[in-house]
Amino acid sequence: IELELSVGRAWRAKEILSGNIKAGLVAPEILERYGVLLESLGDRLEAGKYLYLSGARRPEYEYPIQLFLQRHTKLDGPALVSRLPQAIRRIPFNQLPPAVQADLDSRGVRHSAFGAAPRGRVPYQRTWTDTLLMAGALVVMLFFFASVAVGGWKVTEWVWSLFD
Repeated sequence: IELELSVGRAWRAKEILSGNIKAGLVAPEILERYGVLLESLGDRLEAGKYLYLSGARRPEYEYPIQLFLQRHTKLDGPALVSRLPQAIRRIPFNQLPPAVQADLDSRGVRHSAFGAAPRGRVPYQRTWTDTLLMAGALVVMLFFFASVAVGGWKVTEWVWSLFD
């Protein structure tokens, strides 16, 4: 991150941090670093979200955090949780920073809203009706292509007969 910032590629540093967060690396230090980077890029609302989630409560973070919270004051607990990154919602409530836990408790957020495992894909089990439908579709397609070929041949014969 520091290397990218030192060569003037803040956009790349932002990509790296956001990718780490999406991958589930939600350590408070990473969230705080991402929030600071967003603040330096002028994205105060998003910076406030990540600074809030980091649990760090420094005086220079107060304005972006308050901006984020004020923007979402009318939301109830589940609606507020839905605004948080999915990687944060996957971790158990008791693993959130204490400052975040206390604030979410005061807002009436249920602890069960956190810690849900990511939804995996359910493998599709093909049934005999699926196989039958696919076989029927294949027969129809073969008939269509055969009809096009035979029809094309007959049209070609007719055109040649005009020149005889």
